[in-house]
Amino acid sequence: MFTETVGDSDASETATEPTTTDPTVSETESATETTIGGVCTESSECEAGVCVDMQCVPCGEAPDPDAACEEANPDLPLCGDGGTLCVACTTTSCGGGTPACDPDVGCVACVEHSDCPDSACHLSGPNQGSCFDTADVVEVSDLEEFENAFVQGNPGGQLVIRLAPGTIQVQGGLTSQLAEVALIGNDSEFTGGATALFFNIPDLFYVAGVRFNDGPLSRTFSCNEGEELWLDDVSISNYGWGVFSSGDVYVRRSQFRGNPGETNNTGVLLSGGSFTAVNSDFGPAGDPMFSISNADLDVRYSTIAGNQTGIQCDGDSSGVIRNSIITNIGTSAFGTCGLSFIDNAIDQEFFGGTVVPSYDPDWFTISSGSRFYLSPSGVEVFEGIADWDDGDPVVDIEGDPRPQDAPGFPGVDEPVR
Repeated sequence: MFTETVGDSDASETATEPTTTDPTVSETESATETTIGGVCTESSECEAGVCVDMQCVPCGEAPDPDAACEEANPDLPLCGDGGTLCVACTTTSCGGGTPACDPDVGCVACVEHSDCPDSACHLSGPNQGSCFDTADVVEVSDLEEFENAFVQGNPGGQLVIRLAPGTIQVQGGLTSQLAEVALIGNDSEFTGGATALFFNIPDLFYVAGVRFNDGPLSRTFSCNEGEELWLDDVSISNYGWGVFSSGDVYVRRSQFRGNPGETNNTGVLLSGGSFTAVNSDFGPAGDPMFSISNADLDVRYSTIAGNQTGIQCDGDSSGVIRNSIITNIGTSAFGTCGLSFIDNAIDQEFFGGTVVPSYDPDWFTISSGSRFYLSPSGVEVFEGIADWDDGDPVVDIEGDPRPQDAPGFPGVDEPVR
């Protein structure tokens, strides 16, 4: 993705020194350099930049930058990156069903809400991969405005709710008849609620960048069969259950945590459906973090740590937990799980992977809202346990790359060494 360029001094040095002793190579051929600053007759000769006045220069210096890029490489026909590189697309050249730009590939479907900075991404459903229309966006700063949008919205409609910074205190519960909603936070928090903070949620409910803290009783989200709940960069702490679900739940870069030994202990209760998680923290909290019955689980590069119980399974459950850290105060996994455990660090034998001791808080820095970043002692314990495979996340919780051709670290954190 990055193009290494050679400065003028390098180019001039190359131009004055012979590059070969082959007498069949002319002086002009040996002097030709096709990176920035090199000699050229047309843009297709430039490994970097485009040809202007017989010299390879950044595309922004051409009279018609896009035309020069297309001449240089038809697969990279636009001048982007501030006029320095020819690219396959720019943020303003994409739209419709492929609104996001991969500068090396071209316009692609959105997969993150950040791909749609003016609205949000349809992560699922009939419009999957496209952005919500900007006409669907509502700005919300307090509970009354939120209820007007979420609770009173047109049945069967769709909406993007953008939250202002601050805390919304809820006394009862929140329900909606909207079909598809994206709730996008900005240093935003919900607190309180009744038996469930969100119940009877939209069929497609995307929540991103929001904290949920200190609920009085049971559930943050109730997700029923046929509904989808997406949690991106979400923190849920001190509710009885973070998610109570028989639907399909997708969790990315999020955290569930509580206070072990106290009443409100945020966990996940599944009674059917599916639960998919990557780069997410589950703990410290109470007993258990996961309670699974007749559900399918797919957890990758996540950390389930510091809980009284990690995973409790009943009924006919299935799925996989891979490249994760599973180490807890009490039992990490028990019951008729039917799960495959692959390349994990786990504190129990007979589950595959690498056996490690029970939870030691010194293995983690537990900073930035209790994220399980590895401390120096944790690096020693967990190094080389994970083995990346297709479908696994290519970066960790901080965006650091996961090694794909060598063993790495399980859990949310791939330390930079």
